This record gives sequence, structure tokens and C-alpha cells, in this order.
Amino acid sequence: LGYATTIAVAGALLGGRGALAATAAAVIAGGVLVARGAPSTAFDPDFDLFVLGVSVILFPVSALVQNLASRAVRQALGRARASEARYRELVAELEAKNAELESFSYTVSHDLKSPLFTLRGFLGYMERDLAAGNQERLRADIARIGDAADKMRRLLDDLLELSRIGRFVNPPQDVGFEVIA
Repeated sequence: LGYATTIAVAGALLGGRGALAATAAAVIAGGVLVARGAPSTAFDPDFDLFVLGVSVILFPVSALVQNLASRAVRQALGRARASEARYRELVAELEAKNAELESFSYTVSHDLKSPLFTLRGFLGYMERDLAAGNQERLRADIARIGDAADKMRRLLDDLLELSRIGRFVNPPQDVGFEVIA
């Protein structure tokens, strides 16, 4: 009964109603043979031979269906394990990208603050030079402020260009060695 239950459950789990029916028929046929073997029962050789034939045919069919069901379950488990491994790879890749993004954000923040400090510092110098009436130093301070503003503009332009590059992916194409050389 345990073997038949295993076959029936495996067949039913995989939608194999045929396996369930074959198992049930084999178990019933075996039960009829056992019951017919009792001494108080009348013996009908044709009927007993038929039941024996059905049992002999249905048990191997049930075993085959169980084998197929086991194979299908193993394949499904293999796909699930592969999927889980791919999931872990993607998570690791995402974590690495997040760490890279964090590092990039720190660098960009630092690089963008540098021109601001320069601007702020030279504005203070300008105030002193203006109060002192030093026109030559005032022009130099204005030039440095302009340089710092240009540096910040270049940094921002480069940052925008980098963000655009990440959005566009060129399709691969063959390039001959003579073009590279």
C-alpha cells in the first residue's frame, strides 16, 4: 500500500491522472487476488488470470509513471537551484553596483564642492580688495572666481554626459583590424 500511495501521490502531483488510475487499478487487482486466495472463496481461474494480468501490466506502468514523475521533480528542482544561483549572482552584482555608485557619489560630491570653496574664498578676498581699493587684486580675484565657475560647469557637463552614456547602448558591430591599426 505504501508503494502504491507513493506512485499515486507522484502521479497526482504532476497531473498524471493516468498514473493515479493505473495505480488504483493495480492495487484493487492485487487486493482482489489476495481476497480470492482466501479458502472460503470460490475459485474462478479465468477471472483470477484476468486480475493477475491486469496487475502484472499495471504495476510496471505505475513504476514507469513514478520514474517519469521523479525525473520531472528532479528537473524542476534543478531549474529552481539554477534560478536561485542566478538570483544570488544578480544580488551580488547589484550590491557591487551600489557600492560603486556610493563611491562615485562621494567623488562627485567632493569634486563639486571644491569650486564652491574657491568661489567663497575669493569672494572674501574681493571684499577686502574692494575695501582697500586694490583694483589689480580685484581683477585677479574675479578671474579666479571665473575659473572656479568654469571648472564647476565642466564637471557638471561631464556628469551629464556620463549619465547620457549610461542610457545608450550601441549595438555590437564587426570592425576590421585595418580600421583599428
